[in-house]
Amino acid sequence: MAKVTKNDIKELKDLIISNYQVLKTRLTHIETRLTGVETQLTTVDTRLTNVETQLTTVDTRLTNVETQLTSVDTRLTNVETQLTTVDARLINTEKGQAEAKEQLIGVHKQLVMVDTRLESWKPTIDKIPDLAEKVGESKIWRQFVLISITATISGVIGWFLRGGILNRNL
Repeated sequence: MAKVTKNDIKELKDLIISNYQVLKTRLTHIETRLTGVETQLTTVDTRLTNVETQLTTVDTRLTNVETQLTSVDTRLTNVETQLTTVDARLINTEKGQAEAKEQLIGVHKQLVMVDTRLESWKPTIDKIPDLAEKVGESKIWRQFVLISITATISGVIGWFLRGGILNRNL
C-alpha cells in the first residue's frame, strides 16, 4: 500500500472542501432557481385563478346577455303582435274609409241633384217677392171687402132695430 502523506490528506481535504463549496454553490443556485420556478408557478397559479374568475364573470355576463336577449325576443314578439293588431285595425279603418267615401259620393250625387232642382226652381223662387207683394195687396182688398160687408150688415141690423120700415107706398 502506498503511503498517504499529510499533503495528500490536505489536498484531498481541500478537494473535498472545494467540491463541497462547488456543490453548495450549485445547490444554492438550484434552490434559487427552484424558488424562482415556485414563484413563477405561484404567479401562474394566481393568473390562472384570475383567468378562472374572469371566465366566471364572462359566463355570468353571457348568461345576463342571454337573459336580456330572451327578454328582447319576448318584447319583439309582443311588438309584432301589436303591429299585427294595428295592421288589422288599419285595414278595418281603410274599409270604413272606403265605405265612408262611397257614402260621400252618394251624398255628393244627392247634393248635385238638389242643386239642379234649386237651379230649376230659381225662377219660381225669384217670383216670391212679387207674389208676396200681390198677397199684400190682396190683404188690403180683403180688409176692404170685410169692412164693406161689416158696414152693410151693421146698416141692415140698425135698420131692423129702428123699425125696419120701407116705403110701403111704393
